[in-house]
Amino acid sequence: MRGADEPESRGPDASGAAASGSAASGSAASGSAASGADEPESPLARLRQGHALRDEQFDAIYPAHIQNLSERFWTPLAVAKDAAAFLASSPGARVLDAGSGVGKFCIVGSCTTSGAFTGLEQRADLVELARTTAQPLNKPPTFHHANLIDHDWSAYQSIYLYNPFFELTSGPWCQIDASIGYNKSAQASYIRTVTHKLQALQSGTRIATYFGFGGTMPTSYSLTKSIANHPGPLEFWIKD
Repeated sequence: MRGADEPESRGPDASGAAASGSAASGSAASGSAASGADEPESPLARLRQGHALRDEQFDAIYPAHIQNLSERFWTPLAVAKDAAAFLASSPGARVLDAGSGVGKFCIVGSCTTSGAFTGLEQRADLVELARTTAQPLNKPPTFHHANLIDHDWSAYQSIYLYNPFFELTSGPWCQIDASIGYNKSAQASYIRTVTHKLQALQSGTRIATYFGFGGTMPTSYSLTKSIANHPGPLEFWIKD
């Protein structure tokens, strides 16, 4: 469950927590699409091959009701490509999406980098949809039905955070469904826990935040880049 701060901006990405660059070539991407996705009209195949896609073209891999949620709740394609390129900086880099929703970020990362992507999501139906959607990939992301604060982050070299607790203090306009209610104290608790998890990660860990994570990055992280030409702020951090 993630969110933007303005109603017109893209919002929550259905976190597995409180609720729970450039395109690489097909030969370099570990998420190469399998034969069933290699048809010319397949968005996954086109992305893997480095073709430019609009969000609505990529989102065609999802059912209509999920497509309708995309602008507010799922990571924009351009953001996902930029963040994945930073996070999967080396072949096989282990990347965690803490609040993966329908898996859009992880699927994009698997198609455009050689990283190994894992998503955490609390809504079971979204986890199942993410797994099904990623099946055409030769090396699909792994998706866990789990709360991100209960998961061990130490096994990952990089973390993606898209404002995962926004739904806890937003109105119905920025909630995927009725399963997440208003709970400001829970939001504060989750943010404290994530801050502690970030502090405990090893030196060199990479973090990408889109619309932040609700708290302040620990002082042990250095901001290496901020990209402002997306619908919201995308920031890249490295643990000192």
